[in-house]
Amino acid sequence: MYDLIDYTALAEIVRQYFTVFINLGFTKGLLVGASLELLGYGIFKAASLLNINY
Repeated sequence: MYDLIDYTALAEIVRQYFTVFINLGFTKGLLVGASLELLGYGIFKAASLLNINY
């Protein structure tokens, strides 16, 4: 049985593109924004679960 896809070469190509994508400034900002969004949602959800009234 022969493989039609060379998985070693495919993994190397994905690794190269992933490192280029991670090194872009836009990607770093996107990751920071997504992290802050999740953190903010987590704090809001925790506050609503505690039923804090102001």
